[in-house]
Amino acid sequence: MTQIIQAVRDIVINSGEPSLKSKDILKRMEKSYHQTMKITDSELSSVLKYYKQLDVIYFDQDENVVFL
Repeated sequence: MTQIIQAVRDIVINSGEPSLKSKDILKRMEKSYHQTMKITDSELSSVLKYYKQLDVIYFDQDENVVFL
């Protein structure tokens, strides 16, 4: 779980944008060196929801991800 959120953080920071949709994160993850993780959309969503509860990220119903 920690490796997934670290990969998400790397992708969001390297994108240069303040937020990304989870589907875009998954696509970028498949094209980057994080492709060895082989995670699904549902696995990514569950990790993002977990970290939302910890107030690490903001994750809304439109699936936008913003690190706090």
